[in-house]
Amino acid sequence: MHSRAAGPLERYQAFISYAHADERFAAWLHSGLERFRVPRQLLARLGRSGNRLTPVFRDRDELASSASLSAAIEAALSASAYLIVVCSPAAAASRWVDAEVSRFRELVGGDRIVTVIAPGAGDVPLSGCLPEALRERAEEPLAADARPGADGRRRALAKVAAALLGVGFDELWRREAQRRRRRAALALVAGLGAAVVAGGLLLQTRDAALRLEQQRAQASALVGFMVDDLARRLAEFERVGELDAGLAQALTYFDSQDIESLDDDLLRKYRIALRGVGIVRIRQGQPGAALERFRRAADVDALLVARNGDSAENWFELSKSAYYIGEAHWELQDVATAAAQIREALGLAEKAAALAPENFAMQLEVVFDHNNMGAVSTRLGDYTAAVKYLEGALAMIETLRSHPDALADELTDQEVEAVSWLTEITPALGRFDEAFRWHERELALRRTLLERTGNVEHSARLADALSFYAKTLAAVGDVAGARTALQENVAISDKLVRADPGNAFWRERYVMGKAMLAEQMFLGGDRVLAEQTLDEAAAGMDGLLAEQPDTGAFHLDRAYADELRALMLLDRSPAQARAHAGAAVRVLQERLAAQPENRIAAGQLASSLLLAHLAELGAGLRPAPVRLEQALAALGPDRGADASPGVASLRVLILMAQGRAAEAGVARQRLTDTGFASARFRYLLGQLDGRDDSGSSRLASGASVGET
Repeated sequence: MHSRAAGPLERYQAFISYAHADERFAAWLHSGLERFRVPRQLLARLGRSGNRLTPVFRDRDELASSASLSAAIEAALSASAYLIVVCSPAAAASRWVDAEVSRFRELVGGDRIVTVIAPGAGDVPLSGCLPEALRERAEEPLAADARPGADGRRRALAKVAAALLGVGFDELWRREAQRRRRRAALALVAGLGAAVVAGGLLLQTRDAALRLEQQRAQASALVGFMVDDLARRLAEFERVGELDAGLAQALTYFDSQDIESLDDDLLRKYRIALRGVGIVRIRQGQPGAALERFRRAADVDALLVARNGDSAENWFELSKSAYYIGEAHWELQDVATAAAQIREALGLAEKAAALAPENFAMQLEVVFDHNNMGAVSTRLGDYTAAVKYLEGALAMIETLRSHPDALADELTDQEVEAVSWLTEITPALGRFDEAFRWHERELALRRTLLERTGNVEHSARLADALSFYAKTLAAVGDVAGARTALQENVAISDKLVRADPGNAFWRERYVMGKAMLAEQMFLGGDRVLAEQTLDEAAAGMDGLLAEQPDTGAFHLDRAYADELRALMLLDRSPAQARAHAGAAVRVLQERLAAQPENRIAAGQLASSLLLAHLAELGAGLRPAPVRLEQALAALGPDRGADASPGVASLRVLILMAQGRAAEAGVARQRLTDTGFASARFRYLLGQLDGRDDSGSSRLASGASVGET
């Protein structure tokens, strides 16, 4: 932290008091306040001559060697109009924060204290975040809560600014939004106007230097606006609608240019805009539109490499563009193409890292792509390759921890990614004890990252981790544990959706979490609540499909809801169960026709075909044998002891439904030996065991799910 002298005559807008653990957020808050511009419409009313909230004091270096507040700190406190207290568990335990609060109240007054909860405070209540000097005082209201799912950073910054200005937050936020839109519009007009002028000039001259100068003039307003805060706003997961408008305006300029005529600096800015739009499209659930932008960004990077193939930075950026193309294919459920792109990204990243072995970011990119190769290999069912890539990533991470430029949070982020895929692979291999060790490690790491950084993306990934943890708990028959994990998953996802309703990925997490929760409620015997919860999930899925009908993942989600509805209706209304299972089958067959390698869709199809067969039996119909043959075909060749428990359990049920009891018995024993004890599996076994020649089920007489 850089010191800044505090002269006795200088007046400060505010003094920021914080604990060392919150230094990163305090620095961000300090920078944000000093860059904040007071809307012009408020200046006259507030009697302010300047539109900046500067200077703001943030410095406590001298406290480390002093038993009391230094003279410089006291002078700064007395010269500050407000005291901003960054509240957190660390601040609550800090004697220095407490001392600064007490002294400011004596020097200036308690009505000038503004409190903001740090994003890393987690779920700690307000009382656990306040220093002692604030706990029993009522005159210092909470100004803002920067935690994910509450105000978030940008709104928290605006709330603090509103408190310093003495205006209502809603008015300031509205005027600030208007100012941002107006700034973007003016930049666009300036860029387009310059383009018109340049067009006329270029008809009259062939001077290359003049043309380059005109390019720079055209771009300056637009790219200045874009580059200043685009990366930060994307990283902080600002609402996608607010990002979208500025990015679209930036591309209006670039898309009208001949990219080969742009210099390297403008090409890099063009790539930033293209990637930014692609990332926003991904968050909006439009991977097809994202793919087009990512491909154009790769074209820009390829041009930069062609101009200077010795630049490690250019190869590094080309590798990231290859990754983004792979991510778009992943979201399109085209895993095979995604794998090819990620493999290309890894090769490019390794080339960049070899050219710049001292560059930590480039070495870390190799780790990143090893993790991505682990992910695509997992989805393709190549667990041997997946484990090799992921263990390689973990080994590289340990080596990089000694790198002089190593950043602990970034290495931890990659560590948790490798671990998260191992939490999916080990249960699929029937190694449940090992799986739970990986789950515990992942959950601990994700909670730590969220507490350290406050980045809302870590909330989303924690929700993902809880859903996979729930799946493993369900596989060993712990319905109550799975339900608890999914309840936390849904609570986190609900906060994310409320913070940004336009983020389709977060909405998908929420509705899928509710559907999975409904399944565990049903299997635990809570049928009424299960059906209500599934109704809510299905409605959310329908909403996503109405907005983005071309997104394959949303169709798979809806098919899961229909499959689950069929499961719930088997013992009560076989005819309705048959209709829902049939709907799921149709969707899944369409998806697999387009993407035959989609193993998730294949497993869902096998399950839905089995449910359709059981529903027809329950309705007194005679199902066609071909349906069960299709279900076995969807599962693929019998891998025996190497099959994942989920696939093996479906095979057991299908073999039993076909009357192949001996084969089913052998497969079932192998399954039992792994520790697999899924309540869903036991329920369907009960359905099969309870059917007589007429096709009726003993469960139709009222036996509860928990009794099967």
